[in-house]
Amino acid sequence: MDLSLTEDQDMLKKVAADFVRAEVPAHQMTQWYKNKQTFQAQLLKKAAELGWLGMMLPEQYGGSELGATDCAVVFEELGRGPVPGPLFTSGIFAAQMILESATEEQKKSLLPQLCKAESIIVPAITDKAAYWGPEAVEARLAKTPGGYLMTGAKRFVRCPGSDPLSLRGALGRGQSCLSHRRCENSRRHDHAARRLSRFRC
Repeated sequence: MDLSLTEDQDMLKKVAADFVRAEVPAHQMTQWYKNKQTFQAQLLKKAAELGWLGMMLPEQYGGSELGATDCAVVFEELGRGPVPGPLFTSGIFAAQMILESATEEQKKSLLPQLCKAESIIVPAITDKAAYWGPEAVEARLAKTPGGYLMTGAKRFVRCPGSDPLSLRGALGRGQSCLSHRRCENSRRHDHAARRLSRFRC
């Protein structure tokens, strides 16, 4: 098996490396971390302009339809900085979760904005349990006259300095559900889920 990079992948690697050197020099990165200013909106916007946010998504949702290896090449270089911010969390992880789990309406509403860095979406996966799988999901979804109510808490939902949406898993009617809502306080590690108007079971 030939694992060498293609010409296009070499170009992606070079562009990402140049980006790190130009936009995140070591002294600047150290200052950001020291001052707890790790969310830098301009970095996210520039990443969007370079097509890195949602780069694995279909073009119809604003993506570039690149493969996992292309993505790995870019984010390996960004990790050398490391470039701070939710570039991978929002631009790849959340994007793929939405692509695989959301309704068509949700995809059309959320993904183009994510790719343009007009919105930030962070997964809220971990409940209090220290293990993975459907059995670890403690949040619950119940139908109410006003829509649906999610109760529970999600841990390690973090995007300091930004105003992100969060993707949350819950159980309702014996099924796993995906929902999204805006985080009221992005500085906290734990977020209690409240009333939701959009979800998918």
